[in-house]
Amino acid sequence: MTGPADPEDAARPTPVDPAEQRSPRPHAMTYGLSLARMRAALAAPEHPAGVRALARRPVDEPAIALLDGWAIVTDVVSFYTERLTQEGFLGTATELESVRELVRTLGYELRPGIAAQVELAFSVEDAAAAPGVVTVPRGTPVQSIPGQEQTPQIFETDTELEARAAWNAIPAIATDPQRLNTGTSNIWLTGTAPGIRPGDPLLVFGAEPGAEMGWGFLVVTGVTVEPEGRAGWTLLTVRRSGGTDVRQHGPTFSKSTHVYGFAERANLFGWNAPAGPPLKLPPAPLPLELDGDHQRLLPDSWLVVESDDKRRLHRVLSVAPSGNSLSGFSARTTKVRTDGTLVGPIDPRSTLVHCQSVELPAGQKPRSAPATGRLLELAVTEPPLPVGRVVLVQGTDVHSGTARGELARVAACTVNTAGTVMTVTLDRELEQACRPDTVAVLGNVVSATHGESVSHVLGSGDGARRFTALPVWRQPLTYVRAALSGGGTSTLAIRVDGGLWREVSTLYEAGPNDRVFVVWNAEGGTATAVFGDGVHGARLPTGSENVAAAYRVGNGADGAVSAGQLTLLPRRPLGISTVVNPMAAHDWSSAEGLADARNSAPRQTRTLDRVVSITDYEDFAQGFAGVGAARADTVWDGSRRTVVLSLVGNGGRPVGDGLLSDLGAAIAAARPPGASFRAMRAGILWFGVRVEVLRDPAYEWAAVSQAVATALELRFAPARQAFGTSVTAAAVLMAVKAVAGVAACSVPRLLRLPAPPVPSTTGPKLPPDAQAEQVLASSPAHWETDEVRPARFPALATGAVEITVMAP
Repeated sequence: MTGPADPEDAARPTPVDPAEQRSPRPHAMTYGLSLARMRAALAAPEHPAGVRALARRPVDEPAIALLDGWAIVTDVVSFYTERLTQEGFLGTATELESVRELVRTLGYELRPGIAAQVELAFSVEDAAAAPGVVTVPRGTPVQSIPGQEQTPQIFETDTELEARAAWNAIPAIATDPQRLNTGTSNIWLTGTAPGIRPGDPLLVFGAEPGAEMGWGFLVVTGVTVEPEGRAGWTLLTVRRSGGTDVRQHGPTFSKSTHVYGFAERANLFGWNAPAGPPLKLPPAPLPLELDGDHQRLLPDSWLVVESDDKRRLHRVLSVAPSGNSLSGFSARTTKVRTDGTLVGPIDPRSTLVHCQSVELPAGQKPRSAPATGRLLELAVTEPPLPVGRVVLVQGTDVHSGTARGELARVAACTVNTAGTVMTVTLDRELEQACRPDTVAVLGNVVSATHGESVSHVLGSGDGARRFTALPVWRQPLTYVRAALSGGGTSTLAIRVDGGLWREVSTLYEAGPNDRVFVVWNAEGGTATAVFGDGVHGARLPTGSENVAAAYRVGNGADGAVSAGQLTLLPRRPLGISTVVNPMAAHDWSSAEGLADARNSAPRQTRTLDRVVSITDYEDFAQGFAGVGAARADTVWDGSRRTVVLSLVGNGGRPVGDGLLSDLGAAIAAARPPGASFRAMRAGILWFGVRVEVLRDPAYEWAAVSQAVATALELRFAPARQAFGTSVTAAAVLMAVKAVAGVAACSVPRLLRLPAPPVPSTTGPKLPPDAQAEQVLASSPAHWETDEVRPARFPALATGAVEITVMAP
């Protein structure tokens, strides 16, 4: 049996797991409590009555006033003691500087912001006197045109670029040969003003089903200019005309498709004569006599004689003006000699002659198959694109109708024997399918990073000082992405007396003669270069202004420019006409904050920059600049087990190819050799929500519907979702009901979106309710249809909330 509980033990607080404690237990001795305790001590029974009476006196009593003063001191000391205690623990600290100093005891430095990266497309002047080849030097600056509440930002190219006018924007082959037959129903014409109207006849030469070339007489039933947004095209809808097309040996047909229109419909001489017996023409190539003067009727043109529901095709051999008389009437005529034979009686009153043929531009038709995969057929350039060239493929997405751009590298390039088509093989599959008439390959592309280059004297060295600290004058110091632990490296280069000193992560392992320095970052992006003490790193030599620095300025979210903002060239290379960024900046990262540091510092102590276990992959990746979330899975890839690391960028943004490459290289250097590993962009199961809402009469409908849409987009945005989580209709319902002004709502329908959403004013179109689901679940990385699929999680697309009024 146990004895009675100790009253002191009962008064003690219940122990709290340090991992779950986010604020210190209050131990503050406030002013009121301190004064009350001192009054209670004076009123203790062991004191004389006079002393006990003093305990009840007001604070204007000198003795009590002294106690009042010490109560104030106690309150102040207690407050600062509690704050010092709070700032002394990683889980309870509220000041970023406190967290910075705490994690430094673990050998961890808060990660600075990482500069944004962007792809720049240069255009070379194509005038006759312009240089054929232009070299864009490394470090060429390009300035942005700022938007509202933005400031101009400078980006500088990362590598040297050899640009050519022929590679400015190489169009894709957007047409195919148009193969027609006499039974066709649609004919494409190049151009938008063909002069054809419904009811006009057409002569079509095309392959018959038996592969023989034949001709047909068609009638236009519809003319559509630029159908489906196809600029520069006209679509004719045609049908077979009544009657019979008589085939004869006269014309010799070409082996390719030709379409002709007729500018005039003429009559034979005598068409208006009094009724009489039909004219009999002998079986010989006699001339046709057309009524009137037809001076635009030319030799080698085509004409069709239509009589008694029969049509005969003839080629004009010669044309001569003439005249004739019949039944007392005389008129001017045009005698046309043809290569055909007119057989049987022909009545001029029932005969029409379609003449003055004009060939229509019908040799090509727009290519309907979207541009996708790895093969692109482009217009030939001189010289062709070299293997290894980085290009940007841009075009209009067939699903969303918005402009897209993707980076790729040329794996192979061949030109056909006719020298008209250049087939380019890319090193990767295109993620989007684009309309072929909008596809262009930008060949003068180079990557650039945010930050403006500056250089100045940093200070003077003093050989008598230990750990000399020299602050960098301008801020924030630019850090660019690198294949290192943490994912970034600074652009600071320091020369002392003309010699280059090397930046290291710590001075602890440096020798007394090592010319090295470390960079300490503080609030607001300020940076300080710290040199050695002669034991851990060399001291700065004595000199006057002998320490010079060169670095770049600009970092983090300031460089998140939109597509098309980078267009100004402060230093324009000779021969360059324009520059633009076809895609928005990507892979930038803000400096680590409180929440990030609390998670990142312990995570580094678990990995120690080594990747062995499956959780090490996740910990290492989440400490890499630009990575917002990561999930590692072991997947059978068809031949062996491999670790698949699925990644999401900061703020739910997709990670770029450069970040994937650098992270993969950093992990490869930190893991054991021989292990199979793949870093991939995480998949996102995009969905929309359709719900009916009954509003509270005290609220306006517009405000309530907007508040519901905003609440759902904040709650289920990609940045708020995580691997392994699911979205249920019940969770969406609770989020809707929590909005002020919502009296009731229907059960929300979760609707999968077939393609990744794109920014638009109207938002994506939601599928019908028949496709609604109650649960959208996450999935780990897995093997599916002969390829590895990354892990994915559900997220609400921007603008994909459809809210209607619920019937009361």
